[in-house]
Amino acid sequence: MIIFKNIPLSGFLMVLITGTFYSCAPKPNTMPKNEYGLQVVGKDKTYALTVQTDTTKRMVALKGWLTPLIVDWKYATPDNFTHTILYKKPAAYVRQPT
Repeated sequence: MIIFKNIPLSGFLMVLITGTFYSCAPKPNTMPKNEYGLQVVGKDKTYALTVQTDTTKRMVALKGWLTPLIVDWKYATPDNFTHTILYKKPAAYVRQPT
């Protein structure tokens, strides 16, 4: 049992609250990296945190910005060297500052 002597209750609560927020805060640079050393964003939650940290990393669909957008998704058809459809719903995205 830990006994806190000579610490006012408000000071104890501030330390306790500060410690709680600190331990729940996301750790910087904890995203996994690929074999080239680039950070990999594989989950929506990670992407949202990345954008919240740096708004220049927000991705937008090109079809909303370029009209008409003409694309040829070879891997969305069996007309590729694998003869297999690899992408069911392909879409082109770019960072918003672009």
